[in-house]
Amino acid sequence: KALMAAFGLEMDAESLIHAVQNVEQMLTTGGGWQDQVGAVLGGAKLTHSEASLPLRVVPQELPMSDAFVKELQDRLVLVFTGRPRLAKHLLQNVIRQWFGRAPEICETVRNLVQNANAAAEAIKAADLPAVGACLSRYWAQKKVMAPGCEPHPVAMLRERLEPGLHGFSLAGAGGGGFAVLITKEPHMHEWVQSALAECPGLEAAYIFQASVDRSGMTLVD
Repeated sequence: KALMAAFGLEMDAESLIHAVQNVEQMLTTGGGWQDQVGAVLGGAKLTHSEASLPLRVVPQELPMSDAFVKELQDRLVLVFTGRPRLAKHLLQNVIRQWFGRAPEICETVRNLVQNANAAAEAIKAADLPAVGACLSRYWAQKKVMAPGCEPHPVAMLRERLEPGLHGFSLAGAGGGGFAVLITKEPHMHEWVQSALAECPGLEAAYIFQASVDRSGMTLVD
């Protein structure tokens, strides 16, 4: 978006989402379109695409009240695990498994779609425990799709925190990077920090204050 502006050009959100998807394919990263939908558009979205080419991404904005956004933000914790990961290799394994049409993989893909719809309904109902349950279910499904995407130190952290969490998942392809936590009680950053200190292999991890972006990507002069 900034590059387009630098050349005096404009691109609407839908075009930008598809342009990024095309660039990712040219770079052979194996990525899809979920990252740019989350970055370009604000708030919560449920996004679909038909099983046809050319791919057309159709995001649907989900309503969120101010009270629900505050409830979520007060319990949202973002942890950088200190473990970088290369998404390309993980994604290549996922594609291989999908092409193999193993029954477990096909069933998990169907369950991922059902879970996304359940998460959307939970958001619309302002049901934070249900949102957290969908987040954790998503992570369990992702581990079926990409075995090895949860390093042992991350699994140890998840197990230590589990009694106090509504939900947990690594962001993106997994293997490292950022962990997204929804805690049962508000403002639990110090509790998470103490758990990190007890997990060997996460010495480089640190915590971010996270919030819900409701406006989407904007350019600042």
